[in-house]
Amino acid sequence: MLTGQVGLIADKRFWMGRAILRITGWRYHHVVIAISDVECISSEPGGTRRRLISDYPGVVWSNYAMTEKQAHLIAGIAEYSLGCRYDYLSCISHAVAAITRVDTPLWLQHWLADRAPTTCSALAKVAVDAAGLRTPHGPLPTPNDWDCHYRTRGWIRA
Repeated sequence: MLTGQVGLIADKRFWMGRAILRITGWRYHHVVIAISDVECISSEPGGTRRRLISDYPGVVWSNYAMTEKQAHLIAGIAEYSLGCRYDYLSCISHAVAAITRVDTPLWLQHWLADRAPTTCSALAKVAVDAAGLRTPHGPLPTPNDWDCHYRTRGWIRA
């Protein structure tokens, strides 16, 4: 069952994904949450929306060992966020940190994470944390933080 798993995206078909990958040097630029074997939730510019998993060729899925209850909790939190505004300010913070190679101050990460808008990585963290599973450290993760988390867990080879 794919429900509740987190997916990493490195889709170079669109300019924004290519720009993020080029500017940051990350391997992945986007994170989604599976709500079924065919659909996922994506927090993206324009708001959080439902997408087909097939919209993202080459997605790399997490391999969380979870109960059906945990999977449906994660999916439910993701679905509850539908229509939530995208957090452009957090993206600017991530971009500055990636370009300067200086972490965003922790106080600013907390402030940004406590606001109503969300990013793809932050939504995944909130949903997976609620299910009691391990997520990247810090209040405002990036797709790169998820990549490192996957590598630490052995879901992607280094």
